[in-house]
Order: sequence, then C-alpha cells, then structure tokens
Amino acid sequence: MILTNLWAQIEAVDLKFDDDVKALMFMCSLPESWDTMITSISNVTKEKLKFDEEGHVKRDCPERVKNTANVVDGHEEKLCLSVYDKYKVENWYIDSGASFHCTSHKEWFCDYIKGEFGHVIVGNGQNCKIEGRGIIHLKMNDGGKLILKQVRHIPDLQKNLISVNKLDQEGYKITFENSSWKVSRGALTLIKGKAVGTLYPLCTKVDQIVSLAAEKDDKASLWHHRLGHLSESGMRILHSKKVLTDCVLGKQKRVSFNKDDREEKSNRLDLVHTNVWGPAQGKSFGGNLYFVIFIDDYSRKTWIYTLKEKSNVFNMFKYWLARVENETGSRLKCLLSDNGGEFCNKEFDSYCAKRGIRRIKIVPRTPQQNGVAERMNRTILERARSMRIHAVYLINRSPSSALDGRIPEEVWAGKNVDYSFLKIFGCIAYAHIDREVMKKLDPKSTKCVFLGCGGDEYGYRLWDFDNNKVVPSEREQQIKTEQENESQGEQSSIDDGESHEYSNAQTDFDDSKIPQEEIVTSGLRSTRVRKPVQKLNLIVQHVLYTDAGEPESYDEAMADEAHLKWELAMKDEMLLLEENQTWELVKIPAKKKVLQNKWIFRVKQEAGSVQRYKARLVVKGFGQREGIDFHDIFAPVVKMTSIRTILSIVAVKGLYLEQLDVKTAFLHGDLEEEIYMRQPSGFEVIGKESWVCKLKRSLYGLKQSPRQWYLKFDRFMLDIGFARSNADHCVYLQRFNDGDYIILTLYVDDMLVAGTNMKKIDDLKKRLANQFSMKDLGEAKQLLGMQITRDKKKKKLWLSQEGYVKKVLERFNMHESKAVTTTLGSQFKLSKEQGAKSDEEIAHMKTVPYASAIGSLMYAMVSTRPDIAHAVGVVSRFMKNPGKEHWEAVKWIFRHLKGTSDYCLCFGGNNIDVKGFVDSRSYG
Repeated sequence: MILTNLWAQIEAVDLKFDDDVKALMFMCSLPESWDTMITSISNVTKEKLKFDEEGHVKRDCPERVKNTANVVDGHEEKLCLSVYDKYKVENWYIDSGASFHCTSHKEWFCDYIKGEFGHVIVGNGQNCKIEGRGIIHLKMNDGGKLILKQVRHIPDLQKNLISVNKLDQEGYKITFENSSWKVSRGALTLIKGKAVGTLYPLCTKVDQIVSLAAEKDDKASLWHHRLGHLSESGMRILHSKKVLTDCVLGKQKRVSFNKDDREEKSNRLDLVHTNVWGPAQGKSFGGNLYFVIFIDDYSRKTWIYTLKEKSNVFNMFKYWLARVENETGSRLKCLLSDNGGEFCNKEFDSYCAKRGIRRIKIVPRTPQQNGVAERMNRTILERARSMRIHAVYLINRSPSSALDGRIPEEVWAGKNVDYSFLKIFGCIAYAHIDREVMKKLDPKSTKCVFLGCGGDEYGYRLWDFDNNKVVPSEREQQIKTEQENESQGEQSSIDDGESHEYSNAQTDFDDSKIPQEEIVTSGLRSTRVRKPVQKLNLIVQHVLYTDAGEPESYDEAMADEAHLKWELAMKDEMLLLEENQTWELVKIPAKKKVLQNKWIFRVKQEAGSVQRYKARLVVKGFGQREGIDFHDIFAPVVKMTSIRTILSIVAVKGLYLEQLDVKTAFLHGDLEEEIYMRQPSGFEVIGKESWVCKLKRSLYGLKQSPRQWYLKFDRFMLDIGFARSNADHCVYLQRFNDGDYIILTLYVDDMLVAGTNMKKIDDLKKRLANQFSMKDLGEAKQLLGMQITRDKKKKKLWLSQEGYVKKVLERFNMHESKAVTTTLGSQFKLSKEQGAKSDEEIAHMKTVPYASAIGSLMYAMVSTRPDIAHAVGVVSRFMKNPGKEHWEAVKWIFRHLKGTSDYCLCFGGNNIDVKGFVDSRSYG
C-alpha cells in the first residue's frame, strides 16, 4: 500500500516510469536475504510476441528501430548534435555555498560556450577545471520551466548544484523552514521539496530539446554552423550525397511540413515568386532598409538584393531579369507578387506587357497566396538577420523539401555544388597583406570577420576592423581552419588572382572559435589581448568562481581587470555615506553583536554600451534579532483609492501632475536601536582596524530601514507646513492663503505631486531636493505599473494597466489563449463540493498556482479593473481547497483580461461631487 501511494505521488508530478524500471527499483530496495530471489528474477528472459527470438524488450526491438526517428545507429553514437530523450530526470542540490550553478553534464546545455573559464575548488580540496558555460532549462512539476543562466560545465564535479546566491540575484526568493524549502517569484511557488539529511535535493527534468553540445573535433556541428544552421533533415541529405565526407550525423525528432499545392513547372523561369521585406529598424552599412527576393519555382533558386527605398524595386527587377535570361537562354513567363505599390504601377505593368510576362497578383491582405516568397522571407530572417546575403547563398546550396531533397543550385546550374570552401559566418579570418604594399616591420596579415560568400563564385567578403569596411578576399584552393592547421602543422597558400584591395592575398580562418558575447562599439576597438582574471584565495563549501562580468565580493572586484573602476565606484558610495553621516567609528562594546556587510557591484548598461560602474554597501540584516536590533518594521504606503481620488480631482480641476523619485531613500532614516557593523572591506581606518561602525542612520539591508525612512519623511512634511490625511497617512495636503493647494502622495520612494500652481510645485521640489537626494521625473506618465494618459483641453484622464495585464498573462501562460467577453461564464456553478477530494486531485492542485493567480487578479481589480471584482470574489472563496473547475474559472477571467487588456478608467467631468449607487428590489 505504501509503495502504491509512493508511485501515485511520483506520477502526480509528471514523472513516469515503465513497469520494468519500477520492478528494478523495488528489487534494489530489498534486503540481502532476498538476493537469491532477485538473481532468479533478473535472469528470466523476455519475449516479444512478434519475434521468435528471446532476449530483448520492446525498446530494443530491431524492427522498431528501423521505423523510429528517435534512435541512433551503432556507427552514429559519437554525435552530440541532437538528443535521444527530450527530458532526463536527475537530482540537483540547492547549495547556499555555491557561487554559481554548475554541472558535469555537457549534453544538458543550450547556448553552450566552450573556453577557458578558470578553476574551482571543491569541498575535498580538489581543483577542478571549468570547461564551458551556458544555459540549462529545467522542467518543473507543474509544466513550467526554470531557466538557469551562466551554468558552469565542470566535468569532474560529482553533484549538480543550484546556487542560492544566483537565484537571489535573479529575483527569486528561497525559503528554508522546518526541513522544507521552496523557490518562488512573487506569490508564485516554482519549486519546492524536503531536506534529506543535510542536503536539499531537487528531482526535476532537464529540457534537452534545444541542446547543442559540440566538441571541438565534432565535424557535424562544424558543418551545421558552416551551412547557416541547416536543419537536420537537410544535413542528412547532404551527408547521403557524400558531400560532407567528415560529418557524422545522429538522429533527432523532426517536425513535418505539408507541401504546397502548386502547379508543377517544367522549366526554369516558367514562374518566379517575388516579395519585398522591410523597412528594417536600423540601416545597414550601405544605408539599406529593404530587400527584395526572386525565387524560381522550378529550381527554387533564390536571389536577394538590398534596397534603400521600395521605389528601387523596378530597376532591380530589370537588372535581375537581364542577368538570369542571359544565363539560361530562357525568358521569364510569369511573375507572382503581392499588390504593393512597388509592383503595381504603370511603369512595371507596361514593361512586363511589352516583354510578354504574365502577372499574377494575390488578393489584398492574403499573403498566404504568395506563400513561397513569404516563407522564404521567414527562412532568410531566421537563418540570421545579419547574414542575409550569405543566408541566400547557403539556401541555394541546401536541400529543398519542395524539390524532394534536390539542391536549388544544382537544378539551376546543372552541376554539382562544391562545399569545401564554406566557413562559419562570423568566424575570425586573417587576410594576408600583399607583399608589394607591406613594409618590413608590418604584420603579415590583418584580423577580419568572415561575412560570407558574395555574388562572386570565388570570392569571400570580410570585415576589416582596422579600416572599418568590407573588403574582398580571394578564396583559397584548400582553406584550413586554425583547428585543422594545429593538427597538420602547415598552412595552405592561395593562387594569384584578380587585383583587389588585398590582391594575391591569403585568408586563414578560425571558424571553430566564434565570438559569442562580444560588444563592438562604433569606431573604437581595443587591440589589447584580454586574459582570464586569476582569482585567488576563494574557497567555499562546493564551488567558487566568478566570471569577468560583475564581481561578487570585494576581493573579486580588486582582482578584476576593471578594479580601478570598481574602486572609484566604492569611493563614490563611501563619500555619499560620509556626507549622510551614516555611522561613527567606536571600539567594540562588550556583549554587543556586530553585523557583517557586503559590497554589491553592478554595471549599468544602456543599448549594449557600458554606462557606469556602481557599488553599494549592504548590511547583512538576517543577523538582526527582534526586540534587540529592531522592533517595528511596518511602513505605510498610499492606498489605491487615494490615488484614484486625487487623479479624479486632477482631471476635473485641470491640476498640474508631477512625479518624483527619492534616490537611496533608505539611507535617510534615523535609527532608534543601537546597531554595530564591521568596517567596509577596503576602507578600514589605519590604526583602528578593530573598531566598528555604530550606525546613526538606516542602511540598505536593515529590517527597519523602510519604517525609519517613512518616519523621517513624515516629520519633514509636517515641519514645512503640510497636513497628513487621517484617512491615509501617505497623503499630504498644504493650502495657501491665495487659494492654491498642493497634494502629495508617497509610495515607498515614489511621489505623486498635484497642485494648482506650478511655481509652488517647483518650490516644493527644491525644498525636497535640499533635504533628500531627489530625481525629478517631470509630468507623471506611469505609476506603480499603471499608465497615465491626459487630455487637458477636455479635462480627461485615463488610467490603465495594459502592460501589467500582458505580463500577468505571460506569467501564467495565458497570453495565447482565446479571449472571451464575459468575466465569468454562465456554465460555472462553483461550490465547495467541487474542491479536490482524491489524493490524485489534491496532489495535482498543489502544483497549480491558484492563490498566486488570484493575487495577480486582485491587484488589477483594486487598481483599474473593478469590472472583474465579482468574478474574482467568487473564485477567491475556494482558496482553501480549490478544484479543477475552480481553476478553469480563474483561467476564464484571464481570458477576459486578454480581450480587454486596453480597458481604462476614465476620470473627468464638470464637478467632483460624490455620487453613490444602490441596488434595490420591490416586493409585493
């Protein structure tokens, strides 16, 4: 009975085991006295009715292997390009001592980066090498996913570790209580479990469907990148044609697509599809915003040309037509396009009529009728937006499903395609400089980036960093990557060719090492060779290593290559704390607890370029004791009803509405308790190293900091003549003798200021700035996730939560659901009797974020969506024991929000009189 219940609990969290696996697990748990029975059972052979032979089970059936896509032949077991199982069940351990997530399983990674990332020291003192890092997707019990970023690959590691510190930095909350633990974000619990001894294990599934773990000598992965991430089916076709002689392919799951229902064409240029894409968000180096493609229906050969304007389509069409008709000796018979103005004009129509070209124009707003061109646009863009020309070059040399696996370039040109010269887009290339222009002490080559093969069959296009432009380079007869040169010990040469900027030049490629996370700033490029930072004397329980991004301690910041910038950031923070008189140095009092502190380092970035380095000193407040180091910690915030009332007054009266933000608000509070803290690392006073800081003002990390900030702000507002509302202690009002008035609301460090006179509002801003460190945000546009829109002439103000609603829908995976018009469907007859009853139902509902969903709905309800109040009130009655029907009702409300996310509260009118509404019934 106990074992049956155990299997039911395991299956309730979507973990399925075959009966033979269950039997094996059961036998392994039996005591030694059962060894004889276990041996007898283990030696029993199994039969499969379809075969006369013995000794194999269904999954090993040879006939099943032939007809199954998810198996690997014996000679293909070496490949790590694809996966055999979508999910693997393995234990991870929640570790508060690990500085980052880490595992020894390379096959679990997606976006894997191989490289030198230093070493780690594990608990037994062993020094282990980090061979790579990447992202791992974990499948949760409720079907959701937890994405672990910057996971280190450490082959010698014995356990899979999830770093508590990293989860905390990414916004997750980790709670340990009564031998249980859970990880949550907001009110949504993602994962939870129970302690086993001193460990906190997590049994979950690793989502490997997107993994690509390729070794340096993995030829299949190298060819996969060279061919622009060609699909697995396309790779197989090329492999079967013996064109990828060094490529070993494995099997992976496929997604089939239906073929087009189209008339088969018998010759080239019988039918050509065309379409224009654009405009792009940014211009190319040549100032282009669009591109036009032409696709031959018979061969599926594709051409692409970039354009600055759509009006250039006609000239490009004439250029393309002259070229292809000259190449083939055939004439274009039919052109299929949409009804865009670039195709439908007198000039284009007249030209086609004179040449006898039949025009097919699709019905407006039905792009599916031009599916060939539309799908090709998508294919090009998906291959890589930055390699469109090269993408088309590769598409023409890749098998086409529309041609039953044949290759467009071979069908078009009538000859075999040569793949030996292909290199990976974006790999490093070294263009050798012509001896005639090279001086004695000049380098023999210049470093470039490979941009693909251009229209010239025998040319490469390279990006020259030093001269900041695209340069041509002759293709080598036998190009070898740096990887190949290392093994063969020689470099190949190039035959003399046409005279280009790098004439008679040789190009060496390193397409096994592609920059993964490089930021290029316009016009500037450092020539300094960056080396991995060596970090010493860093030991934790399991693992400790930090990449060269943001240091996690003072020692790491000082060992970082940007240590001068981090040091300057810490000095700025210390100067702010000194100006604020945050503490005074004293000797350690007897029997007083001294709190620890920590430096937090962040790099503020904008649009990919580094803005500034920031450091913040934080107290480790978890060491505080209630009743000694803190008492009250409650701090009020403005009520939502107060905000709506004030916005209504603003709309009717046409008041000014401004928004302010307090910088480092918590540093302004005065402390009532006697709290001591260690001196910050790196700033110990010489001769007083053993002294400690007696805090005079609140500091980030202290439990009472929010309350102390509110008390300080409240006293200031009362001192300058404001009155505090009795109904809401975060609403302040000041009336002037001339009839003007100002209303101010406070939500932690966000302020909303409304008033009749802008000059007096500016005076208030100055007084606040003199007392606190303030940031003036100007006219209010957004507050607490609510968007504010005004029409001052019409005295109207709209308040909406469209952005918040969309985020909530995505959070609960309802953003693609079908919208409904009612808040709660009439089919829902909800009652307590519909709650979960069986063990299976109870276990299932524990995985459903019912309470979290209602909490998210309630915030929208109390803010801007009173229309869902009744529906939310109904479903909230069953939070103690919800059932499936209750959850369906909650999802129905989400579907209603999906279709009404743009609903707004409208404030305004001619008066501010309060009107009440009551519902009454007559009897008799």
